[in-house]
This record gives sequence, structure tokens and C-alpha cells, in this order.
Amino acid sequence: MTHRGSQKLNAKVPEIRPPARTSLVTVSDLIDTAITTTASLLSAYDLHLKFERIREHLGKRVASEVAQSDLIEWLDEAQDENDWEDASRNRYQAALSTIFRIAMTDKQLRSNPASCIPKLQENNDRVRFLALDEEKSLMKARERDSLSTFQSWCWRSIPARGDRHSSAHVWATTTPTLA
Repeated sequence: MTHRGSQKLNAKVPEIRPPARTSLVTVSDLIDTAITTTASLLSAYDLHLKFERIREHLGKRVASEVAQSDLIEWLDEAQDENDWEDASRNRYQAALSTIFRIAMTDKQLRSNPASCIPKLQENNDRVRFLALDEEKSLMKARERDSLSTFQSWCWRSIPARGDRHSSAHVWATTTPTLA
């Protein structure tokens, strides 16, 4: 073997390194990871729609430069523009938190700027009327029980500690009057 051939055999193999990342991770990159990670969830479709709406507004931002105040500002603006209820805003906030939580798990970010944003108080109270068959069934039950005390559920709005949005179940007991 020639001297040159033996040098080739004894030479060290150069260390193979992954190519250096030339661009910074964007929110859009984080959303792609979150979509892949959440694909098996039952609520994935709804969550992915939220992710895409977030991508439209925040996707080009460098993820590590997004501050909590940026997210609050976007949530407030989106709520005003789209006339969202507080519950809808909270769901978008949860979607944002999911994106950044997954990025932290994958070591793409060191912190989650959406983690400490306070949720808004949700008011999901609604007035519901009984259907005709429900009303008939209730009246039959009351007639069967007419000589004893009749207990029924009633919904009554009770402000808790000055909060006009909370409600509670209250037992109402009525004794039918004999005519």
C-alpha cells in the first residue's frame, strides 16, 4: 500500500453536525408542532381552527420574543373585533397556552408567556323553557304527589360575593294548597 493510501485509512472521520439553524423559531413553527402533537385528541378539529386563526395574527413573530402583554393585547383586540363572549376568549387563551406549553416540552422555548394570563369570568347562564312533553311529565309527577310535600328544582340567580355572573342550584319546597 502506498504511503498516501495508509494516510487515508488512519485519518479521522470528520464529525457530522446538524446544519446550524439560520432562522429563528416563529410562532407558526410552534403551531405546526402543536398541530402534530394534538392530532389524536377528540377536540383536535376545533383546536386546530383556533391554531390557524392565531397563526394569521401571530405566526410571523419570533416565538422567543412574544411577551405576555402581546398575547393579552391580541386576545383583547380579537375579542372586541369578533364580539366574543368571555368563554370564547378563554378557549383561545387555552389554545395559546397549549402552543407554548408544547414548545417548552420540546425544548423550543424556555417559558410559556400564556401561562399566567388570568382567565375571564364566564357567564353561561341561559333561560330555558320546558318542552310540552316535559311540562306534562312534571305535572303528572306533581299530581301523583299532591298530598305530600312537592319538591322541585328551581334555578335562581344568586350573586356570590358581588359577582353578578354566578348562579346556584337551590331547592325550593312547596306545599300544594287544597282547594
